[in-house]
Amino acid sequence: MFGIKTRAKNSVSKAKWQLSNYKAHLNQSKNINDYIKNHKTRKLNLGCWPYVMDSWLNTDINGNNDVVPLDLTKKFPIMDATFHYIFCEHTIEHFDLYQGLEILKNCYRILMPGGKVRFATPDLNFLINLYNIKKSKIQKNYIHWASTEFLDNFGLENDTVVINNFVRAWGHQFIYDYKTLKLQLEKVGFISVTRFKPGVSPDKNLTNLEMHWKSIGNKEFNNLETFVVEAIKPK
Repeated sequence: MFGIKTRAKNSVSKAKWQLSNYKAHLNQSKNINDYIKNHKTRKLNLGCWPYVMDSWLNTDINGNNDVVPLDLTKKFPIMDATFHYIFCEHTIEHFDLYQGLEILKNCYRILMPGGKVRFATPDLNFLINLYNIKKSKIQKNYIHWASTEFLDNFGLENDTVVINNFVRAWGHQFIYDYKTLKLQLEKVGFISVTRFKPGVSPDKNLTNLEMHWKSIGNKEFNNLETFVVEAIKPK
């Protein structure tokens, strides 16, 4: 009986979520236009779930009362030169290299001249360094943590297994390093591509935005995994 009640409850919750998502899609254009009309400094958060930010237009593939649905594989339903800032954390790696380039083109198009993008994404260099024979304490701790947290049914604490799992798991499609993401940004037209640590930026509008560490429950490991770049659309 308990199992039946649980499934019924989950079914109701899923139905409510589907209804909320359906309404969000119906109101997509209205919510985008309302945000643009009511904010002097316009800031777009791509792939935000589950972390929404005040004063930003928060978007993800599914929507609800707080999040506007936005499919990053399609042209953004936003006019050219509309936003001052775009932020995207641990999202672009879920698309292949071609799709990622199209996302960057969309970002460039809807940014105002002088506008900035900030991307936080896993670092291929961190994965390569995990394979070093001599490992730092944090690298050893990371391998132990990743093996325990994500590979508990495999029974092998091993750098090769952790690296392979990271590249393939969670829907990852392409793991960038700094030089490749920089090249892609410059190919689209961005300038002044600069690397930062999570949370750090000379621009107060882009400071302390990264929240992915909450998803994995460890800020130190997130800082090991993640690199951040900012770039500017020329005036």
